[in-house]
Amino acid sequence: MGDRPTLILTTRLGVRPLGVRGEPLHAVAGQLLAVIRRRLGDGPADLLAEPQLRESGDGIDWYAARSGTVRPFSDLNDTERAAALSTIDGHLIKKIRVGSGPHGLCVYPQPGRYSLGHTGVFR
Repeated sequence: MGDRPTLILTTRLGVRPLGVRGEPLHAVAGQLLAVIRRRLGDGPADLLAEPQLRESGDGIDWYAARSGTVRPFSDLNDTERAAALSTIDGHLIKKIRVGSGPHGLCVYPQPGRYSLGHTGVFR
């Protein structure tokens, strides 16, 4: 996709449907990115890879939102990791409005972590 680096090449094996219509992530990624960009801005949206279905249909290529050098998170030293996480936290903490009750960004509540708000209670 132009001059943007390829982050990963994947197959379609294990791709699961999302939402009510059961669309795969690569098919609705543009809509998700548009919502994130509109609600949170370019910074958080640019943290996410953009999928592109290969012409052959046998896989999905994931591209960075910006051009430049890409390094795996695992290859970063401690200082670079801390800076990357600080950038991510800064985008999310500044933009996501939460109430006065418990809240965060992981699926299930975990002490000291951010949660998406699921209580873990299933009925």
